[in-house]
Amino acid sequence: MKAIFENEGQKYQVNLAQPLDISLPLRHGNTNVVAWSQSPPDISPVIEGDFTGSVAKGASVNFNTIFFNP
Repeated sequence: MKAIFENEGQKYQVNLAQPLDISLPLRHGNTNVVAWSQSPPDISPVIEGDFTGSVAKGASVNFNTIFFNP
């Protein structure tokens, strides 16, 4: 489906059936894009009793806590 938008006399045409993926990956550490000089996110496996939510540590799934703000 195509749509045409007009703004200040300029026409723009987009094909809504072919969207652009502008998502950014989120990873632990300093390789992320951050806004407003925030610290990078802290991503760590959930630890609850004997369970550690990490496939690398033997769990059947990855289950992480993601902390964005100080």
